[in-house]
Amino acid sequence: MAYILKLGTFAKKRNSTAQPDMTGWAEYAVTLKNGSDLVNPSIYINIPEAEAVNYNYAYMLGSYYYIVQKSMDRTGFCTMQLQKDVLASYKSEIGSSNLYILRSSATYDGSIPDNHYPPTAQSAVSVSFQDIESVPYVNFNKGYYLVSVMGIGNAAGGAEMIFQLSPASFKIMIMNLFTQIGQFTVNDAWNQIAQFFGGNPQELISGVVWVPWGFPGVDNVDVIIGRYNTDVKGRLVTKSVVDLAEYTHPIPKHPQAADRGEYLNLSPYTYHTLSLNCGGIIELDTTKLVNVDQIRVKRTLNTKGELLTQVFTDAATGSGSYLLAKIFGQMGVPISLNGNNAGSSIVTGVVGTVSAAATAIATGGAGAAASLIGAGLGTVTSAICGASSNSSSGSVVGLEEQGRLTSIFYYVIDEDRLNNGRPYCKQSTPAALGGYMTAYKAPLSISATVPEVDEIQNYLTSGFYYE
Repeated sequence: MAYILKLGTFAKKRNSTAQPDMTGWAEYAVTLKNGSDLVNPSIYINIPEAEAVNYNYAYMLGSYYYIVQKSMDRTGFCTMQLQKDVLASYKSEIGSSNLYILRSSATYDGSIPDNHYPPTAQSAVSVSFQDIESVPYVNFNKGYYLVSVMGIGNAAGGAEMIFQLSPASFKIMIMNLFTQIGQFTVNDAWNQIAQFFGGNPQELISGVVWVPWGFPGVDNVDVIIGRYNTDVKGRLVTKSVVDLAEYTHPIPKHPQAADRGEYLNLSPYTYHTLSLNCGGIIELDTTKLVNVDQIRVKRTLNTKGELLTQVFTDAATGSGSYLLAKIFGQMGVPISLNGNNAGSSIVTGVVGTVSAAATAIATGGAGAAASLIGAGLGTVTSAICGASSNSSSGSVVGLEEQGRLTSIFYYVIDEDRLNNGRPYCKQSTPAALGGYMTAYKAPLSISATVPEVDEIQNYLTSGFYYE
């Protein structure tokens, strides 16, 4: 039986559904060779060799074919081996199939990471600094001293009371507290002070902390330790926690995100590290910052000098914010008033001083006590109010450092969108999208042989062009 075969020249990608314009193609009457495969047939055609060599593509019985082999015999007949172009032949059925499209050159979802393109060593850095007004100024002659006392008068040893003193008032309190030192020997001084005042005043001081910010309370209150009136007035603190100033950092976006997709605002392409004075350095979770324009840092200080830093997101949509991180630190500097002699109590250390007297105090022991008394009270007060270095009792390192948000962006390699597409991951029909795409599993309902269906599915899942 003879069939009409159209022959022509057509250039196309093997994984494309493109169909040729057959206007002007040559037509021949052909027969199938005995035992020919009906899907990929061998045909017998009477054609001059000079023409046969020019053709690479054919059309017959509604299907498109690649010419994979041609051979001439002595009689001038040509045998052509054809291979069915399943993508072109079933283009209509493929185009109308509802498929789950993983990648597409026509459209994409920029929130999906594109692992086709790894980050490079090229990077960009952006730094945002903390509002300078919210950075504490370290100076022990500024700020406040919080003196915690275990009750006053008949309530001594009861509930803790906290007095807030200016540096000047704190110096006077210390001088008044130790005025009686010269009247006693080192061995019996504090026993006699305890008898004189009805209790050792120092043993009723549970702690002293210097803080850069003040606390609310009642002003002009007599500072009384036990039954000992220090002749100093201060503020009786009524709130143990105070909110410090809040500040914000803008969240910069990856330089390539606008063109390539917001997934570049995630690690490993983007890293955000937040540096906090009295809080260290923390790395922020980029998955929570993709659609966030800025973060808000809120800091809270308690009367122990402990600092709580909370980092919130301020959503670009205005729908509110949520907690990103919670960090604890020490902003206040503890001033040590420790006992060191078998039931005795003397000043044994002051944090943040560089004087030799302060060093001696911090070491403790009877030698330190003798040096303290012999050096005179002026050494005590100057040591307490100095500020430069740190001892093991506390640290002011980094307190004045301006916090910052450092963002590092790693660039990704150049893309080939037309031939690789971008992540899409939605259901669609190839005809609606067009261009390059890959499908997931690609279940098809096509009236074709099993080998043809398998071949089509292999093309669709490995990547094809709907053209």
